[in-house]
Amino acid sequence: YLFSFYTGILITSIFYFVLYSAIKKNQPVINPRLVLPGMVSGWMWGIANVCFFLATGVLSQAISFPISNCGPPIFSIL
Repeated sequence: YLFSFYTGILITSIFYFVLYSAIKKNQPVINPRLVLPGMVSGWMWGIANVCFFLATGVLSQAISFPISNCGPPIFSIL
């Protein structure tokens, strides 16, 4: 499931970038300072998503789902 999920995200992102580049006539406007933070945040989201699926496999959904929904807001408040 995860391989097809992330492959779909990659293919869709490439498709939209190619479409954007074609509309801008091969001169896309990209801020180089935003590329690395965008990639890092995507990797963090992907790792967190994989950890959620692993936690759901080990624990039951009744335990892992509330933790995954209440944990991030508590962490961001701290």
